[in-house]
Amino acid sequence: MLKLLENPCMDTAKALFPKLPQDLYTAYTLFSLLDGVSLDGAWVQTENDTVTALAVKPKRHEIRLTAADTADFEELRLFLRQFQGTSVQCSPEAAVKIGITPIQRRSFMVLNTLPQGYRTAESVYDGLAPLYRLLAERTGKPFDEYDCNMWISKTARGIFGGFTAVRAVYDDARKPCAVAVADICGDYVYIRDVAADKAFRGQGCGSACVQSLCKDLKSAQNTVFLLCDADKTEAFYKKSGFIRKSDLELGIVE
Repeated sequence: MLKLLENPCMDTAKALFPKLPQDLYTAYTLFSLLDGVSLDGAWVQTENDTVTALAVKPKRHEIRLTAADTADFEELRLFLRQFQGTSVQCSPEAAVKIGITPIQRRSFMVLNTLPQGYRTAESVYDGLAPLYRLLAERTGKPFDEYDCNMWISKTARGIFGGFTAVRAVYDDARKPCAVAVADICGDYVYIRDVAADKAFRGQGCGSACVQSLCKDLKSAQNTVFLLCDADKTEAFYKKSGFIRKSDLELGIVE
């Protein structure tokens, strides 16, 4: 049975993680719960008091889904059909069981070995607006003030809440050349945003931000991971010590 989670937060994510499959799909879905105010909703499926699936809908974004093999996939399919036209992100196996029509497949990458001898990036605690503009330029989408404010609010709350870290490289005029943002929950570190100014690409600025985050946040028990387009950016992250771990399916429930 699916039920709505009330006031999801970091504590919710930490409580749910042991009850769901211990994989990147679960970690990726749970990271959405760290900032509940940026969600349209989160729903948990249970069977005989056992958690079998979690669906999270960030505002203006795709639904993230993680599910155990014992999940009621027919119930999940019917539930997801309510969100007409909204894409779903889940494992390829779950996509087949639910009947999701694939649109795109992306790659989960996990930090394997951090390279030695790289340029470092500085920690950032404020002045986030120029960093968002850098991220918006990377996607090629027009600047959206609502998305900007949501990103700044989420990132700032994470920084001061102790579960977000930001690293950036600036030029002599204090214009950002590159930025990387990571969220931390338990033993997982998720690098959620990376961008570099076109004028500074190929100069190691983006790598410096990513590798500085990894150096500062990686520990013996931590798993540092990210999501990327296999055809476009996988090679970039491999240079920073990441290896491809698994795929994430993006698709529509018909």
